[in-house]
Amino acid sequence: MTENEAMRDSGVEWIGAIPAAWHIERIKDVIPSILGGATPSSSNGDFWDEGDISWITPTDFQKYKNIDVIDNSIRKITFAGLQSCSSTLLPPGTVIMASRATIGIAKISGIELCTNQGFISFVCNRGINNKFFFYCINAYLGHLFEGISVGTIFKEISRNTVKQHIAFPSLNIQQTIARQLDERCGRLDAIIAIKQQQIKTLDSKYY
Repeated sequence: MTENEAMRDSGVEWIGAIPAAWHIERIKDVIPSILGGATPSSSNGDFWDEGDISWITPTDFQKYKNIDVIDNSIRKITFAGLQSCSSTLLPPGTVIMASRATIGIAKISGIELCTNQGFISFVCNRGINNKFFFYCINAYLGHLFEGISVGTIFKEISRNTVKQHIAFPSLNIQQTIARQLDERCGRLDAIIAIKQQQIKTLDSKYY
């Protein structure tokens, strides 16, 4: 977006003004495949023993919290286990977002996998770049979802509730934005890693 680019009212109060060339749509209209997860019966060994399908849980998000792409899980399920519940095998590139507890934390699947019921997954189509949408969740959608979540024992957001509006440019610009953010975040991660190593070195000298 250039400094003098024309802006217009999005028509959505919490989004406000957007570049004139950007679109405003409900997420469900540009990402029609919004899926949940489930857990096979823990008492049936046929669903778990020698399973080779990655089955993502919040524990996996915590274990791999410093990476954007997730391609492994602590526990695996069998194909019979997948068929026994309402979980779905998600294609690589799916944007997976935590819908309980740590609502709004997102990752991208690096392989075919499935999740438990603590996630909502977005299978992006040709209209929305998955990495662009991933950054949208990290930038503002995640905070929105957390703010409108409900629950007495723990906060949760449903698939119906996440079908909010999203502002987005053309696919080419989405891809450009995603690449630029990848580069900037990569540089920032490198700086953080250097600082952490410096701290460890200092700790080893004085303690």
